[in-house]
Amino acid sequence: MKKIIFRIAPVMILGMALNTHALAEQSVNAAHAHIGHVMTHWNDTPSNHGLLPVAMKEGEIAAAHAALAAKSSNDLSAMKLHARHVRHAIDTSYEASGPGVGYGLIKAANGAIKHTTIASKSDGASQAVKTHTDHVVTSLGNSIARSRMALYAAQGVLISTSPEQAAPHAAKMAELTQAAIEGADANGDGSVSWHAHEGGLKVASQHMSVMMDAEGMKY
Repeated sequence: MKKIIFRIAPVMILGMALNTHALAEQSVNAAHAHIGHVMTHWNDTPSNHGLLPVAMKEGEIAAAHAALAAKSSNDLSAMKLHARHVRHAIDTSYEASGPGVGYGLIKAANGAIKHTTIASKSDGASQAVKTHTDHVVTSLGNSIARSRMALYAAQGVLISTSPEQAAPHAAKMAELTQAAIEGADANGDGSVSWHAHEGGLKVASQHMSVMMDAEGMKY
């Protein structure tokens, strides 16, 4: 009887070890799945693209139309048209139609924050995932804050009754939408970091790329 027990015990130990390895692998894969939602695919975005690339695309459209509004400082109708286009690209609940992809920068950035955070909290998530999640989330938060301020600037354009009144709002809208993408050197040190009030969508994307490299993931 003892011989039988001794023979079974190693098999049980091996089985437990394999189960532990499988669980750890599943946890890593869960983190990778959520990273993928941010960078490569998500089920409700246009063409199922990743949330962060969608946010970037919407940001580029918003910035392009904000720049056109700022250049049309003598044309109130043109400024208002481009302000509506900016609103559509940032948040479709403000403007249902326009030249954006129809998702909205803020919605996409919030989704990216959600899935990056879930990835970092998955069992077995690496230190690289945890560290860069902080950088990504902070940068995306900066971009969302600037985008919300750009919506206020767009509203300023839309309620204006003269080009002279609308022009400063259009200029501010252009500044904010550009900063939502590029970030801003808030502390004047000559560079744009991931810290609060600095990084934007590009910095978030850079840190997601570093995270994926560390995890051996392709983008």
